[in-house]
This record gives sequence, structure tokens and C-alpha cells, in this order.
Amino acid sequence: MKITNIAVHHTAGDFDTLQSINAWHKKQWPELPSEMRPDLWVGYNIVIWKNGDWTQCRFLGEETAAQKKHNKDTVSICLAGNFSKSLPTKEQENTLRALTINIIEQAGSLFAVKKGTTFLIPKKNIFPHRGLQLTTECYGKLLPDDWARKIVYSKEKTEVPFIPIQNKNGEKMDIIKQLIVLFQQLLAQIAQEKRQGCTGDTCS
Repeated sequence: MKITNIAVHHTAGDFDTLQSINAWHKKQWPELPSEMRPDLWVGYNIVIWKNGDWTQCRFLGEETAAQKKHNKDTVSICLAGNFSKSLPTKEQENTLRALTINIIEQAGSLFAVKKGTTFLIPKKNIFPHRGLQLTTECYGKLLPDDWARKIVYSKEKTEVPFIPIQNKNGEKMDIIKQLIVLFQQLLAQIAQEKRQGCTGDTCS
């Protein structure tokens, strides 16, 4: 499967736990359990909680139940909260940025990816749910259409983000994977500093 988009969602209702989202989605789409975690019916690939923790619910490249007509070519990331009433937390913004950059620039190396999946996601293809499906206001009326894109690729933010390694309500990464992720981030930081002309004592 070829992934060309990232769609960002909000839960909209009072769904602040994996269990509450799962119960809702199981009722909506009983025929579409997750291939990655057969105990889940959550239609998104990833959920980001208010404290910045995150849970992968489906393989990247697995069919989702998230945005009509784009459930096979899109990674779906949902943030807990109702952004027609309040704003995402800074922790959610930081995790969204870190995870999205990993998906776009490192082909989802942090995640479980379905065999045969390829990634070709232009930076401009970071959409709110409503950008792919006009019948919804998701990810909320308080956020403009370019909010997620600007969070991920803001001109003011040049540092390589570090990815939270605790996966709430899912499984913790084993120590080897944690070390691999940290090593990848260190290499990315070094490469970025070289591109910016950083040498010796001027480096962070």
C-alpha cells in the first residue's frame, strides 16, 4: 500500500481513554478489527493523549476507519480532545510533530508497518480530517486548516524532536528499540547541525 497523506483528527466527544474510543468504534465498525491488535477496533493508526503519550492501534499501511475514501492511502492520527471547545495541549503538539516527522522523513521507522507499505508523503499533505472529507468539521472549529502542518513544519522550530518512548495503554518499547530510536535521533540532530553550519563549541 502506498501512503500519500497524513490526516489529523480529534476525538470530539468525551473519549479520553483507549477503552472508550474502542467501545465507540467497535459499535460503529464491528467488521473492521485491527490487524495489528485484534483486541482493538479503534479506527485510527495512532492516538495521542492529552499528556503527550501515544498509542499505535493499527499498522501503518493498514486500512483504517477514519476518513471516507482515504482509509487506505492515509496515516490517521487522532488527538484526544474536542478542539471546537478547547485547544490541544503543548504535549500533544510536541508528540504530533515528532511522530509525523518520523513517518514522513524516516518512513515510520518507529512504528509497526504493514508489509509492502511504501511512504511518499509531501509535507503539504498533512491535512485535518475535513481536508479529505468535507462533511465534517474535524479536527475542530478552533483550529485552522493549516494548524497541523504548521505545528510539524514551523519555520521557528528547527530542532529535531525527540519522540516519547512510553506508549500509553499499549506495550512499552523494548530496550533495544528504545536505543535504536535514540540513536536515530542523535544522528538526525548531528546531520541537521552540519546543515546549519554548526561546528565544535557552537553545537548544542
